[in-house]
Amino acid sequence: YPLPLHDALPSSLAHEALPQILSVGGLADVAAMCLRVGGHLVAKMPFGGWLSVAALGLILVRGGRGVMQARRRWATMHAEPAVGDHRTLGANEMVVLDTPNHVAVSVPGSPGQVLVSRSILENLGPDQFDGLIRHEEAHLDLHHSRFLLAGAAVDGALGSVSPIHKGVGALRLSLERWADEVAGDTVDHRVALRSALAGIGEEALSDGRRYDRDLVDPRLSALAIGTPPPQTMWLWGLGAAAIALLFASLTGSMGFHVLGILLSGG
Repeated sequence: YPLPLHDALPSSLAHEALPQILSVGGLADVAAMCLRVGGHLVAKMPFGGWLSVAALGLILVRGGRGVMQARRRWATMHAEPAVGDHRTLGANEMVVLDTPNHVAVSVPGSPGQVLVSRSILENLGPDQFDGLIRHEEAHLDLHHSRFLLAGAAVDGALGSVSPIHKGVGALRLSLERWADEVAGDTVDHRVALRSALAGIGEEALSDGRRYDRDLVDPRLSALAIGTPPPQTMWLWGLGAAAIALLFASLTGSMGFHVLGILLSGG
């Protein structure tokens, strides 16, 4: 799973950049001590500290831009009261849009919304439609937007690296499977949800519209056999662990230096 690679790189860069940051901040003595006890490699090279600072800054800026783009996209998608037919859906709301295009997507916000086109409402059976709505509602109730924001940061920072980009895609698939398992908590619900997904996919193919087979086909297979593939059910947990690793390693790096400073001062 490639996301830990993304976590390790910023952590290593932060570790290498720290002496240069301390030096610029007027703590030259502390920076020199960090170079002696911190196990730095790149920072000891000519311009190594500045290169680490520049690389870390680029990754953080690109990652932040990815997060901002995701938030901006959700804000644009969030339906105003005058747009569509708004209906209460637990703590969220369902918005039926008058469009011939098939739309079924969850949008985080206040409140969270499930946007669905009238064509979906009219073409699916009641059980199929209910399964699709349960799936989208699960995304909102489980706060999957937090994982998606983390994925957007990773993809924005290093998405040009193919394994990283594929890893983010695997994270998105795992979130879809997670919502599938919540929505398909009974055999009847699983059958209805799979039928809805298959029907929408087949219609998209017949009409020549875009159909993300890499995202939909594994879900259809998993719902058909009735048991979730272990590799996809655990991917979301690995993704969360990878994100936690970033903060843990950063904290550990800083803590190592602080401990060294305290021991030296003592």
